[in-house]
Amino acid sequence: GVGDKVANCVLLFSLDKLEAFPVDVWVDRALREWYLDGRGMTPSRAKMREWAQEHFGRYAGYANHYLFHGRRQMGRP
Repeated sequence: GVGDKVANCVLLFSLDKLEAFPVDVWVDRALREWYLDGRGMTPSRAKMREWAQEHFGRYAGYANHYLFHGRRQMGRP
């Protein structure tokens, strides 16, 4: 089946829905390390997506690209 991440990838990359926010392992790490660290939060990826869409707004998809790329450049933890 199609999960939350793949569905958001299709929305963002194929259908120009810039508010879509796919959460993979790299985006998960970026959000936990750069935004949620120290808040005692351990949200699911679906909750992280919802948080990011609210936090970054209608262009969350652009933020997703920067988070993904920035965290990938750092390498594995």
